[in-house]
Amino acid sequence: MNPGATVFLVDDEPGLLKALRRLLLAEGFAVRAYASAEEFLKAHRAAEAGCLVLDVAMPGIDGLELQQRLALGGSKMPIIFLTGHGDIPMSVRAIKAGAVDFLTKPVNDAQLLTAIRSALSKTEEQNEMTRLHAAIRRICHASTIGKGAEPAAGKCPSDHHDCAACPVPGSAFIR
Repeated sequence: MNPGATVFLVDDEPGLLKALRRLLLAEGFAVRAYASAEEFLKAHRAAEAGCLVLDVAMPGIDGLELQQRLALGGSKMPIIFLTGHGDIPMSVRAIKAGAVDFLTKPVNDAQLLTAIRSALSKTEEQNEMTRLHAAIRRICHASTIGKGAEPAAGKCPSDHHDCAACPVPGSAFIR
């Protein structure tokens, strides 16, 4: 598990928020809890690693709208929806929009912990892919130093692949 990752909780039910926070702290997770999507948006920084456990039905910005806003902002944070007001169309919508799980209240502790561990593992995989991508770009660009080639914007100067879209199938480094 990623030691720098945080579980972000967003739920408008104070009792549930407190109970979830207590459970996750007891399991060794770093936790930040918010009573609304607006509160989360004000405090959250995009570079923070972790996963989001998110209620669907909240006053103001609901969970599905927060998911959409985060996606539009480029967030790759895994989202686990936790709701007492869900139905099949809502869960399908959430999953199609990128949620990693959709759980109903009252939630089984073991099921929630499994979903969170899985989401944090996904965060670790994304971070590793970002590190590998940066290493590939450095290697790719370093291989052209001294050759006098000026790359086109977003184009790897060694012509192996488009760095902006790397890693891509068929590139010289990724098969």
